[in-house]
Amino acid sequence: MQRQKKLAGGVLAGGRALRFGADKTRLLVEGSSLSSRLLAAQARAGLSPLFLCADAAPSDLPRGVRLLPDERPGLGPLGALATVLARAGGPILVAAGDMPGLGPAAFKALIDAWSPGRGGLVAVAPDGLHPLLAIYEPSLLPSLRTRLERGQRALQAWVLEEALPRWPVPDPAWVANIHTPDEWRAWQDRRR
Repeated sequence: MQRQKKLAGGVLAGGRALRFGADKTRLLVEGSSLSSRLLAAQARAGLSPLFLCADAAPSDLPRGVRLLPDERPGLGPLGALATVLARAGGPILVAAGDMPGLGPAAFKALIDAWSPGRGGLVAVAPDGLHPLLAIYEPSLLPSLRTRLERGQRALQAWVLEEALPRWPVPDPAWVANIHTPDEWRAWQDRRR
């Protein structure tokens, strides 16, 4: 008998955006802030409950989303992952708050590829691992916290150490990250 694929959803949006110069999660895509758009897409993919790991919520945050500031600020994506994984109460599908190419189809494809009980599932594309589009299970939390206690903050190194299963992304555009204003303009130009 196959286990139920009950998953929470989370968007990790607490970065300082130094290269961009402003809060990327508040960028507008089709009239919605990027973080709210990602959370709405997670809801349409059937994820519940939903979490936004950030210091502040955008004005258009979808109803029912739980805002979670980092438990321990300054620990980067690894710290944000620890925050949402501890609060989710079960497995969680996380997405970076700066991935505008993600939508319900991407989240559903990742959910369909996941087999519970293996620690999680991490996206991989031709350009490498994308640990900020992944499913993580609660069994990983002790290892994650130990790594943080040792002062290690590299999310990709932790994913490699845990030897989590990989999911080949069907569309590399899904995992495009926006780091600079030039990348944002290029992404917008590609959509036109």
